[in-house]
Amino acid sequence: MRCLPDRREGKWPDALARLRLAAAALNAEKNTQFVRFPEIDPWLIDAIWRVSDGKPDNAAKDEAFGAAQRAHETSAGAALSQMAARFGAGNDEIAGLVRRQQDLKASLETLDKRVTSELGQADGKRNDALIASLRAQTAQTRRLLEDVSAQLDRSFPAYAELSNPQPLSIAQTQGLLKPDEALVAFIVRGDKTYALAVARALGASPQDDVKLGSAATVTSVSTLPLDQYRVVDFATHGLVAGEVSGLSEPALVLTLPDKPTSDDDGLLTASRIAKLKLDADWAVLSACNTAAGDKPGAEGLSGLARAFFYAGARALLVSHWPVDSDAAVRLTTGAFSELTAHPGIGRAEALRRSMKALIADRSSSRNADPAVWAPFVLVGEGG
Repeated sequence: MRCLPDRREGKWPDALARLRLAAAALNAEKNTQFVRFPEIDPWLIDAIWRVSDGKPDNAAKDEAFGAAQRAHETSAGAALSQMAARFGAGNDEIAGLVRRQQDLKASLETLDKRVTSELGQADGKRNDALIASLRAQTAQTRRLLEDVSAQLDRSFPAYAELSNPQPLSIAQTQGLLKPDEALVAFIVRGDKTYALAVARALGASPQDDVKLGSAATVTSVSTLPLDQYRVVDFATHGLVAGEVSGLSEPALVLTLPDKPTSDDDGLLTASRIAKLKLDADWAVLSACNTAAGDKPGAEGLSGLARAFFYAGARALLVSHWPVDSDAAVRLTTGAFSELTAHPGIGRAEALRRSMKALIADRSSSRNADPAVWAPFVLVGEGG
């Protein structure tokens, strides 16, 4: 199945309608040998944001949150869900049936790929006899899969729900979070990054305390009562002096307002940061180059970081070089999780544990690369 939504300017409502149809069709697909088109859910989030002009209603927020969960699904996660479902059957005969179904689905996917590969051969190199044989094997495997699936439906009707769980709603997620916890998911779409935040009603408020898109301006930051927050996090790009023509000091990149002024040109510069009033235990700058020198290639803590100390932050989490977005999320949220679970360890130890957890994660060989886990450093009060 292919979906080619028209995402040109002025066509977003039509694109959203088409994406919803495509997402619904994919969500209803029960055969796991069907490979989900990975761009559907990020496109859907993008379309929801644009059609709502950055102000989605509650139903649209739930829809986008569900899409974000699907977008973060991995083949490893799916395999774990299916393995858990086998164990959850509580019956060796049913568990064997589940395993047989999963093996047949894997075989069917392999056969489909082989057929596609053979059909793509150049004229004169295509093996028609092999293609016919593969298609016969595919038909036989599909029949076996249908028989096993029918047996499984009769013996274990709850398997589909266990092996392919549906995304949680915002309300369900809030019910699972502690008062001091929040869930943040990032979706990258070309030149845009969407952050979806969910918190308990008695904790941080995504509506009031998280500023995204058009709400994340220099003017907005300057008027917020930041001295009431113990943690301030800027998850955006950082610029060093001279990186952009005319930029004489380091800055964080915020949203450019519809009508830029000399006081709000979309850049939260070091001089503007120094004028903020903070009372934060730490400020997290999960952006690129936030600990770089004032000039490209210079050493030492930048004026950007010094400005946060001057404004009232007691500790900073900053980066020495451009940061991998996924690693930035995992390192910062991991540090917060460690500190929440073990309040007495201090910020420095929490960051160290978060780094060790990322290094130990074998899901990607890049996780152990110092370029990925080592850019962040804690400056200031580490306790």
